[in-house]
Amino acid sequence: MSENSAQTASSQTNSDKNLLIVAILYFFAILNEFIALYSPFNSAIASALVIFLALNIAAWNYKTPLYRVLPALALVPFMRMLSLVLPLTGSNNQLWYLLVALPVLTSLVLLLRSRHISLASIGLRRSSWMTQLPIALTGLPLGFIGFLILRPPQLFPSDGLLLWAANLLILLVFVSFTEEVLFRGLLLRVMSEINAPVASISLAILYASLHIGSKSPVYALYMGLVGWLFSRFASQTGSIWGIVVANFLLVTGMGLVWPLLLF
Repeated sequence: MSENSAQTASSQTNSDKNLLIVAILYFFAILNEFIALYSPFNSAIASALVIFLALNIAAWNYKTPLYRVLPALALVPFMRMLSLVLPLTGSNNQLWYLLVALPVLTSLVLLLRSRHISLASIGLRRSSWMTQLPIALTGLPLGFIGFLILRPPQLFPSDGLLLWAANLLILLVFVSFTEEVLFRGLLLRVMSEINAPVASISLAILYASLHIGSKSPVYALYMGLVGWLFSRFASQTGSIWGIVVANFLLVTGMGLVWPLLLF
């Protein structure tokens, strides 16, 4: 066997190993969403275990794609663990979103800096408004369809102009922006280093699993399709700004506007 052939075979073996490790941790991250339905305590333990494994395996695989992929993946169970240890109460919904999103955003910043990943490479770059506007407007019908499927109550009170503005800002920054930077920004970028063809599908499945808590399989499947669509937008345009706005319009429509108008 020639030297080039041996190097190619070794590279393929390493790629297969990386994909297998990521697939296993993906499986446990998704399984954890089902565990959360029945035992929040056990889910919190499982989240901590997935985070521990992801960070330690990454540390032992310095200068490989796993060094970037696994810490990014660990942010998903980290977000789940925060949501479990900070119970949602009717009077503090806004505060709950802040307390969950702020550690995730801080972790995102630290991860980008430590792995030398630029903002432009995760989609936070300039893009033509003629391209991004149609993407942003998809959030309107997507939110309405999601509302028809799930029929959620109003997310939190929005009486008064100032409270409406504060609630919209919370949804924009601490829900939509945080989600899109994590999923269609960082995770899509680093997952493409492992296997670009399956990156969008794997993230769609993971994103769908985060909505299992709605206890509506149809809604979870729908959000998986939304996640896949958003990943395709990000891959095609190289920007996530329009997707952030689409996510915002979807969440705002489902959580504030349509419950107010149609209930």
